[in-house]
Amino acid sequence: SVLLYTNTPLAQLAGARVGLIEEAFTASRLLDVLLHLRYESAPVTYASVQEPPHDALLLVGKQALLRRGGVRGFEHTYALGAEWFAWTGLPFVAARWMVRQDVAPHEKALLQDTLYVALDDGIDRLYRLPEPREDLLMLQRDVMRYIRNYRYYLGLSEQKALEQFRAYLAQLPASTRP
Repeated sequence: SVLLYTNTPLAQLAGARVGLIEEAFTASRLLDVLLHLRYESAPVTYASVQEPPHDALLLVGKQALLRRGGVRGFEHTYALGAEWFAWTGLPFVAARWMVRQDVAPHEKALLQDTLYVALDDGIDRLYRLPEPREDLLMLQRDVMRYIRNYRYYLGLSEQKALEQFRAYLAQLPASTRP
């Protein structure tokens, strides 16, 4: 999950101070792309969530899941992956597995097979969760609903989405590049 919490509508976030966690680098780049290219908005400033005050919060992963119902003090919640999809019609690829080019082809194939088996096994185990995920404040049905929204394979639409994201990143002003 990549969630943005704000009191200002997303299209009007220009100049805001956005608090984010360390793990949110890709999410911050997605926010930059959406703001600059979709909404033609001025840049925002990023700061650690540990350094308030913030006009908005950008959370990912477990932090976003724990606050999926919203964050006190912020009126709006935006799922940036959904914003990307509404704009491009493509899924947003937030992460992917990579392997060094010098790894032997048979070792790459073994790794790929191992990942696919582990993924199938993990999803199968989710169907049999005996208790809620208290660490995420989620019931089994909530976990399943969340997991079903993810794609775990890079197909044509995911490849196209990666290419589009790279192209959009290249269009950002130099002042927003790391």
